[in-house]
Amino acid sequence: MGKLKPLDFLAFAFAGIITVGSFVYAYGGGHQSSHLIVQAAGDEWVYPLDTPAELEFEGPLGTTRVQIQDGGARVVSSPCRDKICILAGRLYEGGDWTACLPNRIFLKISGNENQPVDEITY
Repeated sequence: MGKLKPLDFLAFAFAGIITVGSFVYAYGGGHQSSHLIVQAAGDEWVYPLDTPAELEFEGPLGTTRVQIQDGGARVVSSPCRDKICILAGRLYEGGDWTACLPNRIFLKISGNENQPVDEITY
């Protein structure tokens, strides 16, 4: 095996930081506020729901616009044909989600997921 190069150490350090950060995020106690998780273009972003924002995400069909406002998030425009992601309305509760499948964009609310058991779960 050859010698490690400086960028190898940088990669190990980055992986360590990501691992420790993920552990603290997943197992850190305290108040869990709601966040919007967006998956698009092979990446994932997390946004707090208590900060208003206008977001744009690129997919294979074009740009999908998402609005965070009043503690919720919604898709305001999308290049898909049926616009089901827009018709889903505002996402507020932990576990709420919507997706623009043709544009490969997925939105989910995380945090405070105290949803009761419903007939589908049962």
